[in-house]
Amino acid sequence: MRLKQIKILSSYVLTRSGDGKDSIAFRRVEYHANGSFSSVQEIAWFLRDNTLWRSCQTLKGAATTACPNDANPPRVIMAENVDMFSLTSRDSRRRPRYAIP
Repeated sequence: MRLKQIKILSSYVLTRSGDGKDSIAFRRVEYHANGSFSSVQEIAWFLRDNTLWRSCQTLKGAATTACPNDANPPRVIMAENVDMFSLTSRDSRRRPRYAIP
């Protein structure tokens, strides 16, 4: 099976599998209460063996227990007995309002 990766100038990567087992990874920036930079984290959602998983990995900055900077971040079960996880990106002709490099 060949996966198709949709490139969009945004803070996420959507991978369409074509068989209802898509995945998405997006980045978010966290700030301290005083407004200073804390970290950039990548959150991924994906379907494996009828289980919907979420993982979080810190890419830059201060890692946390919930979002470590490990190469293989811990996974959390979000839902079980899931047959399909299918996502559709918004109109790619429109420019995103925010982009995280």
